[in-house]
Amino acid sequence: MAEPTINVDEIIGKIEVPGNLKGIFDRAVLSGMRIMFDRNSHQMLLEQLDKPGPLADKVVEGIISLVFMLWTESNRSLPPQIMVPVTVVLTLRAYEFLAQSGEPEATPALLGEVMSGAVTGILERFGVSEDQLPELARQAQGQPQQPQAPQGGMIQQGGAA
Repeated sequence: MAEPTINVDEIIGKIEVPGNLKGIFDRAVLSGMRIMFDRNSHQMLLEQLDKPGPLADKVVEGIISLVFMLWTESNRSLPPQIMVPVTVVLTLRAYEFLAQSGEPEATPALLGEVMSGAVTGILERFGVSEDQLPELARQAQGQPQQPQAPQGGMIQQGGAA
């Protein structure tokens, strides 16, 4: 069994989630892990990986579907602030699984491609476009918000703002 080329636990340990969201974040990650790796649902993961096409595309599609499943199964109650960190953790765990399974394509380059695609895909599902990312980064750093036109997405389709 090949060891992962990246220490995912170290990366996950650096993810900061506000204390008031830590419990729900942990539960969402645990739910995602159960769906990915529980013997009753692990077959979905394997079927996703067996689909034709580039491995990165299959993993991105699978992670986005998984996170969207968590969102819908929570009755759209998961806080939007945790959706990207949940996506990052589940992406890292999927990569770790591939690396430990001896997948030759499980390289740092694959992880980068999958991480970029999964995070961008989740943001798009929430109605955030790539050109809005600099503004979100400013907000995260506590800088004043610049006016933005409202965008559609999962949040405005019945989720909490």
